[in-house]
Amino acid sequence: MQIVLSASLLYFDMLKKAILYFLCTVCVTATVISCSSGGDSSSNSNPSNETVYEYESCWSDSDQPLIYFNKSEFDAAEGNPNSETTLNWGVNDECYEFKSLITQNSITVEPVSSIINIDGCSCMGVSNLVVEVNIQGEDNDNPSGDGSGIFYGTATADNAVSYGFRIGNNGDETQNTTGDFSFTLTDTGLNQFPFYVYAYAADGTSISKITNLAINVEGNGGSGNNDVLIWSDEFDGTGSIDFSKWTTELGGGGWGNQEEQIYTSSSNNVRKEAGILKIKVRKETNGTYTSARIITEDKFEFKYGRVEIRAKLPSVQGSWPALWMLGANFRDPGVGWPQCGEIDIMEQFENKNSIHSTLHWKLANGERALYGENTTNSTSSNWHVYALEWTPTSIKTYLDGNEFFSMNISGVEPYFPFNEDFFFIFNVAMGGTNGGVIDSNLQQGYVDAMEVDYIRVYQ
Repeated sequence: MQIVLSASLLYFDMLKKAILYFLCTVCVTATVISCSSGGDSSSNSNPSNETVYEYESCWSDSDQPLIYFNKSEFDAAEGNPNSETTLNWGVNDECYEFKSLITQNSITVEPVSSIINIDGCSCMGVSNLVVEVNIQGEDNDNPSGDGSGIFYGTATADNAVSYGFRIGNNGDETQNTTGDFSFTLTDTGLNQFPFYVYAYAADGTSISKITNLAINVEGNGGSGNNDVLIWSDEFDGTGSIDFSKWTTELGGGGWGNQEEQIYTSSSNNVRKEAGILKIKVRKETNGTYTSARIITEDKFEFKYGRVEIRAKLPSVQGSWPALWMLGANFRDPGVGWPQCGEIDIMEQFENKNSIHSTLHWKLANGERALYGENTTNSTSSNWHVYALEWTPTSIKTYLDGNEFFSMNISGVEPYFPFNEDFFFIFNVAMGGTNGGVIDSNLQQGYVDAMEVDYIRVYQ
């Protein structure tokens, strides 16, 4: 309970005495504010029957406050007092405000303003958020679910007008007014992430609750006919890439190909702009080149399906853009490259009127093997769809629906690794063994980019 007193400076000392001894001989305004919880009670600062009590409930059906001209009248209407000198604040969780103006000769009621939030007593705010989450197929033997990736549930809160839901730290928030939710995860393996739920009040304020989830996804949910979308990134919006799907690889050192760029995670080199992923190669003030390389390793790895990537390639001489895949066992002891396998959906080398598709693997004698084909792409700086069809027996690639590469992958394991999981890599290199000679006329601050509208995987 808080008591707020106001009086003119002339009567300040008299005011203090009046409150201390509960006297009504000076002009006193007393306001009592309290958050009740199921019948809490507080002492009244002036129990005299001359006091006027004005009661305003946050959830009152009437816009007008209720006025009682003595304590007994208030107690009879609003609750049973615990003793002669205390007021019962009501049986519901509400915020009450009492004001009285007492003079020697009269009793008047001071107007009461709307109560929104006074000392943490948020009458119009939302409270008591409860979130119930169910993981489909969850039991003692399958604490992370049945592998479907489905979880659902409800959120409830007092005085909430809408609810928001967000998966992970970088996911987009979805909202509804019911509090019901249902989501299906598609990334294979054990997905561990915080699940955020928000409850919003009418004035826009909110409270939230975080639930840490671990949900297993087995397989990718495809039909086997490459007609079910099982993973994608549309690169919607503007800002950072979705780090629940991608990781940035960093550093220089040539990357085994005498490349000249340094990969960074800076928004100067990789970001979304108006629904388009842009991987930008830049000539810095010190004459070096920076770029970006993003991967789905440990976040999305798959085997077989159809991949479609709509992209526009950089035109600067010396750039080496690539949309490709690497075997998920790349970092396993005793594997590495090329035994893990490499699938180049699209690479562009020194010739800007051509693109290549290539497979890399390891021969029985330990040497690297490769097979590739190229096709004319005289308008490579325009938008094109680069596609891959991957089955247990073959890998084919397409430019705008036209097949230009095909290879039988029914080889003897482990030297044909194309029947294992792979992950995606997008990057733009500069120079090196396949980038060719970089344009010597490029000025400091020059920028070019590989742009990607979407990537979609079907099974």
